[in-house]
Amino acid sequence: MNKKLVSIVLRTKNEELWIGRFLKGLKKQLSPFNIEVIIVDNNSTDQTIKRALSLYENIKIVRITKYIPGASLNRGVEAANGDYIV
Repeated sequence: MNKKLVSIVLRTKNEELWIGRFLKGLKKQLSPFNIEVIIVDNNSTDQTIKRALSLYENIKIVRITKYIPGASLNRGVEAANGDYIV
């Protein structure tokens, strides 16, 4: 039986200090699901994306130039492949 996929949509802007903590915690979770992470990034100027890509193997990056909360989430959901979206 194939595991269901859960897509986690995360909005970021210059989250270099916190993204590692989040992704390391996510990797430690015991879950009956496969997980993909979608980062919707609003023009980060720090190492947010580089750090995220180095820490987690199943990440998609969606880049936005104008932050509108709901629209940002919608872009992340559009990029998701999950059976469930968080």
